[in-house]
Amino acid sequence: IGRGGRYFWKRIYCKKFPSLRQRIYKEVALSLNLAQKLLKNFEPGKLKQDLEIHVDVGQNGQTREMIKEVVGMVRGSGFNVKTKPDSYAASSVADKHV
Repeated sequence: IGRGGRYFWKRIYCKKFPSLRQRIYKEVALSLNLAQKLLKNFEPGKLKQDLEIHVDVGQNGQTREMIKEVVGMVRGSGFNVKTKPDSYAASSVADKHV
């Protein structure tokens, strides 16, 4: 915190997801896809900070049972991950666009 950051968003219209789990998985998959595309545009060693993916899951609420799965998906793809309440992008920035 205190170093600033950048975020990217894209509005995608799709049918309502049958479950919260499917919606979260889709959001994480889209985030991972974008992070991988961004890394391709940087020369090795030129990125000053590791990319960090903020996911919309946390200890409170319906997503608490998904934390290990979602964190595993992101870490398994080679990225750092933050969950709520530390995932300030998922907690605040994304809410501006919903």
